[in-house]
Amino acid sequence: MAFHACNGNCPICADAEDLAPIRITSDYTVDFTQYNVVFADITSNNITVTFPTGHTTQTQVIVKLVGGNIAINSLIVTTSDGALVEGSPSVTLDDNVESFTFRNDGLDWWIV
Repeated sequence: MAFHACNGNCPICADAEDLAPIRITSDYTVDFTQYNVVFADITSNNITVTFPTGHTTQTQVIVKLVGGNIAINSLIVTTSDGALVEGSPSVTLDDNVESFTFRNDGLDWWIV
């Protein structure tokens, strides 16, 4: 199952079926030992997804908006340890239909 436009034909999605998903409707701190795929439903409120400490250069998280509308509520990704996300303290995901794959480079988080 592909989580973005590659249709499952890239290294990012190659192991996607091994990643455990969680569906959230409120703020959530990712638990790297249990979940790497976050389905966020912002129908009722803004949601902040936080990446905690304890990540490695192999850590990957997929965040997908599955409900709600970004014109009404926000889906924000940030960190708890001061690491940057795309060069900023946080990013607001701005697409109703895309998923975003985040990868850590050992210091900061990047959308890949």
